[in-house]
Amino acid sequence: MRIKIINRKICDECNRKTCSNNDVVEKTGFYNLKSERYTCPIRLFQYGPANEQLEQGYIDVDLKENKCIYCLLCAIKCSKQNLQIESYKYNAVNDFEVLKLIAEPQASAPSNIIASSYLNCLFDFAANTNLNKSLLFDGYVYTIAEEQCFIEVDIQNDSLECCRRLLSDIVSYNFKCEKKIKNGLIILNNFPKKGSHDIYTVIEKLKTFPYTSDLNIYITTFSLLRNFAMRFEKNKYTLKDLFLNMMSETTDAYQNRLAVKGIINDDIAKQMFC
Repeated sequence: MRIKIINRKICDECNRKTCSNNDVVEKTGFYNLKSERYTCPIRLFQYGPANEQLEQGYIDVDLKENKCIYCLLCAIKCSKQNLQIESYKYNAVNDFEVLKLIAEPQASAPSNIIASSYLNCLFDFAANTNLNKSLLFDGYVYTIAEEQCFIEVDIQNDSLECCRRLLSDIVSYNFKCEKKIKNGLIILNNFPKKGSHDIYTVIEKLKTFPYTSDLNIYITTFSLLRNFAMRFEKNKYTLKDLFLNMMSETTDAYQNRLAVKGIINDDIAKQMFC
């Protein structure tokens, strides 16, 4: 996969530079959270493509300081559509392997930034909460239908721990606040498999407990989110349209539902739960 600069002149004359910077949106009334300012989660460039990138005609050149992780956010966000994704192919196994190898200091956490940026492309508002130390959850989504959703992110695929943290965050918040949170989203590198001690066991218990039986625990992957962000307009779909709701749906039913609605194609369907 490569990210090609189609026309250098367009980049030179562009004033907006949305490939590297975005207008910050603030959600007042809920901890005053803000959307991401910088497009690239690893700061591969901050003020438009660098001279070396423009000369070589590609964003993902080896700049030595950082290595492109192919989140493709620069191409998705480019206001001029001047960045072309070459040889894009969904790969549920190998996508974001570089990100898994990167140390994620609490101050930056690129996986949280990627997750919130994709979600902000799809829904009314999304924010990475990593810099707000008073909040334990990794991200927050607010939909056009006024739904609120807490996010837990783990590039290393610890779905069980993510579910525990998410449940703790939601229950703690709902105990203190009148307007309840009913939605949680777990974002992993791959969908979880069933085992002896796994998230599926916890989900079954949640269904029987009075204070959690009405929650929606959604799950998705980075590569699937990337695919959605590349293809869909903001607010076209809801949380329940795009994500697997583990409280009410099997993975097979979810996969079939996405295929029937045209949200995924056959190639993605074959790899999604590999």
